[in-house]
Amino acid sequence: MNIYYVPEKRAWLHQEGNQKLYFSKDSAEILYSEHIDSAENYPVHVVPFKKTNVLSIGILTCKNNKHETSIGGNVPLFCELHKHLAEEGIFSFVMTIEDVLLKNNKGYIIVPHTGKWEEVQVPLPDIVYNRIPSRSIEATSRFKKVKEWFGSQSIVMFNPCFLDKYEMHTTFSKDPALQCFLPDTIMAGSETRLQKFIENHKTIYLKPKKGNRGSGIFLAALHHDGCITANEPHCSTSYESFEAFWKHYSKQFKKKNYLAQQAIMSKKIDGHRYDFRVLVHYSFGVYSISGKTVRMSQSQEITTHVPNGGKLYPYKLLRTGKLDATIQDIAQRCGTILSEHFGFFGEFSMDLGEDETGNIYLYEVNSKPMQFDETAIEKKRLKQLSSLFKDISKYSDN
Repeated sequence: MNIYYVPEKRAWLHQEGNQKLYFSKDSAEILYSEHIDSAENYPVHVVPFKKTNVLSIGILTCKNNKHETSIGGNVPLFCELHKHLAEEGIFSFVMTIEDVLLKNNKGYIIVPHTGKWEEVQVPLPDIVYNRIPSRSIEATSRFKKVKEWFGSQSIVMFNPCFLDKYEMHTTFSKDPALQCFLPDTIMAGSETRLQKFIENHKTIYLKPKKGNRGSGIFLAALHHDGCITANEPHCSTSYESFEAFWKHYSKQFKKKNYLAQQAIMSKKIDGHRYDFRVLVHYSFGVYSISGKTVRMSQSQEITTHVPNGGKLYPYKLLRTGKLDATIQDIAQRCGTILSEHFGFFGEFSMDLGEDETGNIYLYEVNSKPMQFDETAIEKKRLKQLSSLFKDISKYSDN
């Protein structure tokens, strides 16, 4: 069945004469109207559960005045998810922290006959899918107030925060099942400690602990003569000593809270290193794999990210039963630990590598995965999210 938003009345209506219908979280009734002009109003397909309740999902982001509708964040993902949820009979809308703070009940939906985002009045969401686009926004008092308000309304927040790379490492390193998969990692702010670290491992990665998509990452290698080579994605610089290296980078390391990570000597394909990107979703107590991909370096060997010149490679060409089982075990432990320490995580992605002897290493976990280039994985992702939203609503309702 359809419900309709009538802009003139700023209200949601339906045409099922013998049907009582409510937005389930705030029990706001969707009123019946015999005559609704579907051409002038905004139809949304819904499938009520418990006969009368409409499940509502709020996709949380922030405003961006450069976007046509002032929506910030990963708008292409919002669009695909919003359309898929409508097909599944789930009412969803994009909401911004600015509007939540104003308590003006504003949100955005895509109108089917125009394909454009339009502002509408929205109910309280049953579930908030946190897609705030940056760490800096999550660190504001605005976001904290919004998060507290959702908690006061008993609204489930799906994925509560970005992950700090070093905090994640220290948390995982306390788990016996994950310790063996973690590269040695330290904060890079101490000259003495970093010097001992690079002398021990010879080759290390330096990366901002709150960075993403490979931004700011580079490789440092200590040579027999004591000089250090710093290899960034598009340039390489040599320093005659660790002291010279430290003098050049120390302010950057401290300002952006860099961490240093043992460089794993990766297996290579045709001379190029590769790693695994894995998408994970929660379902009835199990963190299951929704997609596995391989990214291979090409123009440089620092990162495998496609924007930095990386290349897609079929996972099936590297797949083994042992590899599948190991990745699944890591995903289950990561998901369990994240939810125990930081709040419920229903979705995340993992970056893993394989060394020359076949050992697997966990490099990073990302709490707000970007879209994958593989269409099949994105389709699976949308299905997993819609199923998970339904499952959470049933559990929360009991």
